[in-house]
Amino acid sequence: MISFETVYSRIPIWLQNLMVSSYGAKLYSERYCGIHKEFLQFLLKSQWFSYEMHQKYQLKRLQELIAHAYSNVKYYRKVFKSSIVPEVQIRNLEDLKCLPILEKETVRNNRDELIAGNINKKNCLYLNTSGTTGTSLKILTTINDRRREYAFVSRYQTWAGLNGPRRGVVIGGRNILPNETTKNIFWRYNAILKVYLFSSYHISEKNLPYYIQKLQKINPIYIDSYPSSLYLLAYYIKRHGVTGINPRTLLTSAETLHEYQRKMIESAFGTRVFDQYGCTEQSVFISQCEKGTYHIHPEYGIVEILDSEGNEVQPGQVGRVVATGFLNEAMPLIRYDLGDVVVKGEVSCACGRSFPTVESICGRSDD
Repeated sequence: MISFETVYSRIPIWLQNLMVSSYGAKLYSERYCGIHKEFLQFLLKSQWFSYEMHQKYQLKRLQELIAHAYSNVKYYRKVFKSSIVPEVQIRNLEDLKCLPILEKETVRNNRDELIAGNINKKNCLYLNTSGTTGTSLKILTTINDRRREYAFVSRYQTWAGLNGPRRGVVIGGRNILPNETTKNIFWRYNAILKVYLFSSYHISEKNLPYYIQKLQKINPIYIDSYPSSLYLLAYYIKRHGVTGINPRTLLTSAETLHEYQRKMIESAFGTRVFDQYGCTEQSVFISQCEKGTYHIHPEYGIVEILDSEGNEVQPGQVGRVVATGFLNEAMPLIRYDLGDVVVKGEVSCACGRSFPTVESICGRSDD
């Protein structure tokens, strides 16, 4: 039987664009329909909650999460029964620390036991992590929780000056081109989301002029990219004195954004970079605000930044990220060690949001 990839590679580009747009319609439904708009409206209000209001919200969501996990998730029933504080005694946020940290290997070895028994899998999606430290994880999430997650993405984009679909460019790792292409067209168009998808795999010294020429023709309102891909474009622009690419904003994610990359990118494109950090496991969401501060979104979950002894680090110190996500009802992960490290920030920010902050995102703990 001929594979989908083989068929896709053989059809003309206009038909590939149609298929990309069709897949875009599927993604739009999974991300932006239903509860997305309602939850986004809540997030646009809750971002101005006081610190005490966020603490109260987090405690309520934590208690609901623990009760759900105890009632419906086989793995946690065993964990709670052997913990110092059983689920009925979660009376404050500090009680969370009485539960054990969840390692990635434990998730990998107990995936079926971590899936809630009351979830209808027909209303769920499977997501795969990148597997940067080895074998990837397969994560189950409900469609509604996926839509709630993208409400956080939408809020972060409003911080960057974007609101709704705009003429944009996404440079990512999706296989939108045949591995061997004889044409110098390294992008496809998603008409549903009004976005050009550029291949990160084909960026090279030889191909960069074609990327630049297309970007000049599009002159996108925003570019959403891996930092490494955007840096290569920026370096080319600076070296060759390229003009005519004037995005309103730049969005980066999925990799650690280094300071030398940020400086080069912002200088080349003449606008700011808004960086975002998250994970497929739906455990943590961190993004930069208008003032450039990295904020931990408290409605997304509880983030602990811990030292090697399991104690919370002080502002300015490096610690590993241990997160408890509120979104994933299908496969809740409580005190999940992501294997990433950040520098803890001060609580306050000039933007006025009382979110926890981090000074910088360092990357993976084993880098």
